[in-house]
Amino acid sequence: MPYYPFRLNVQECLDIYRRNVDKERKYKAELHLSLAEADAENSKLVSVLGELVSLPLFFFLKKIISSLLIFQSGKMKGTRKQKLAVIDPVLKDTRTVVMSLDLKNIIANINPSLANQLNVQLKSLCIK
Repeated sequence: MPYYPFRLNVQECLDIYRRNVDKERKYKAELHLSLAEADAENSKLVSVLGELVSLPLFFFLKKIISSLLIFQSGKMKGTRKQKLAVIDPVLKDTRTVVMSLDLKNIIANINPSLANQLNVQLKSLCIK
């Protein structure tokens, strides 16, 4: 019978397996929690902005967050170029939506003091 210097008994193998399963369960729970938090944050944003944000925009934001979470979690298969091909359209759509929003008026409606700070910062960035 061959000699194996690192031979493990059945109980040690089961312990290692259980640790790995527990670690994966914890990771999955954290992922679900972060997705739920992102969903809650989206809902909060929609309620704060009120009628300024339409329902399709809410689902669009949800799609963006889901895509980014999948991208960050490493669950996407393929090369970096393939991953970028999936994420790039989402980012372009995001830029389009953000550019179409009148952010100054939205911020002014939510918190006027923030609007004043934004105006001051924008004026300081302008090249005269």
